[in-house]
Amino acid sequence: MKKIIEEYLVYLKVERGMSINTINAYSGDIHKFLDYLEKHAIVTFDDITRTDLKQYLNLLHQQNLSNTSCARNVAALKSLFKFLYIE
Repeated sequence: MKKIIEEYLVYLKVERGMSINTINAYSGDIHKFLDYLEKHAIVTFDDITRTDLKQYLNLLHQQNLSNTSCARNVAALKSLFKFLYIE
């Protein structure tokens, strides 16, 4: 999964033209999500369910993240899954 994330981050820079700050923020958000998946024994993107995503987003809210941070996490995940679908 980490190789795919590296490709995704290059995609954000080259294809989407995102700023380095946005890429760094998305990278941090995605890596937190990967840590969550690892803790729940999910080893491939194909194994992720809607329930997994809902539970992860609930966890973010429980951590008292600001609405802006939660929205950025959602945007990062949405962008990642769109990238995965295209690839």
